[in-house]
Amino acid sequence: MLTTLGREFLLSILLSCISFVSVYLGVCSVPCNGQYLAFAQGDNTTTDLSRSSNASVITVNQTTSDDVEKLYNEGYLMSNLGRYEDALNYFDKVLKIDPHHLDSLYFKGLTLSDLGRDNEAIEYFDRLLVLKPDSLRALSSKGNALSELGLYEEAIVNYDRAIAVDPKAIGVVHNKAFALFNLGRYEEALGNYNKVLSIEKNNLDAMNDKGNTLLRLHRNQEALDYFDKILAVEPNRVDFVYNKGLALSSSGRYQEALEYYDRAVAIDPNYTRALNNKGFILSNLVEYQEALGYFNKILVIDPNNVDALNNKGYILFKEGRYQEALDNYDKALAINPYYVKALNNKGYTLYDLGKYQEAINYSDKVLAIDGHHGQALDLKGKALRAIDGE
Repeated sequence: MLTTLGREFLLSILLSCISFVSVYLGVCSVPCNGQYLAFAQGDNTTTDLSRSSNASVITVNQTTSDDVEKLYNEGYLMSNLGRYEDALNYFDKVLKIDPHHLDSLYFKGLTLSDLGRDNEAIEYFDRLLVLKPDSLRALSSKGNALSELGLYEEAIVNYDRAIAVDPKAIGVVHNKAFALFNLGRYEEALGNYNKVLSIEKNNLDAMNDKGNTLLRLHRNQEALDYFDKILAVEPNRVDFVYNKGLALSSSGRYQEALEYYDRAVAIDPNYTRALNNKGFILSNLVEYQEALGYFNKILVIDPNNVDALNNKGYILFKEGRYQEALDNYDKALAINPYYVKALNNKGYTLYDLGKYQEAINYSDKVLAIDGHHGQALDLKGKALRAIDGE
């Protein structure tokens, strides 16, 4: 499910030569030597994109046979119990008898989305929409599946069609805001969160997501005000506590941010985003061993956490342990070969080892992904000058 916000957003300076940049689930800092730390950003958009705003109940077509009704209800039950493959089998049996059974088309699509098979899910939502073009649940769920695939523009088209059917469908408006956010259209996202709150002023999830949006717009104090409001209602909800820490970090209030990250970890010891961000701040305070401990904790919980692998590599690099740093960057890149921060950091480590051509190769990999990447351009220039003996 989509539980993250953002693409790129410049946050405040942590130390004299370090800036935070959020990237989807993360923020990365860019120290003076061009290496990146990955900093977890407010990725707590709380709208459940697989089921929120659908509000569907068992509505069996009364004209179907008792057998079809029983099969459909069994499928619906299996889906809600998380027994998705069993659910699909039941829905398939219904659709074999009645290919136009709207509820089975819808819930088969929804179940496929639950399994992460969003392209297949869209096919079933489309089949339903051919039969019922103004189906709010099919339009909304198709938008959700497209969002899961990162096709936010197409998702917004379907959300808009759903909103035309019911302008007060707050789940759909919320999900549209999420899609706009991921396109970097923060002002428009903010407007949609405001629409949700105009209908349901105490919607904590919308308040949380509005706070995250305000952070992207550098309106840090307003964001803090929203996080304070929701924490007054739910003081122990881990994502709310974490997001206040994030807002404090982006406001340069690092010691207070550390306190909120500690509160988040006290609520959920396995909350890796808070562990990551605490390690991030400590590393930039040159508390390398303590920071390393937090990144190691993350890797015990989630050995494939690329941000923690990258950050551990960065700490090892700062300590002059270059081969160990390279090993961690390689682990991150084995998981995600297009992970720009690790590509960039590996290039800088190779440069410091005097392996200039290899450094250029890695800067080229970064530039193939982002042709305007400042650190990669700088690295390539330095490496070329080094080869030329300048």
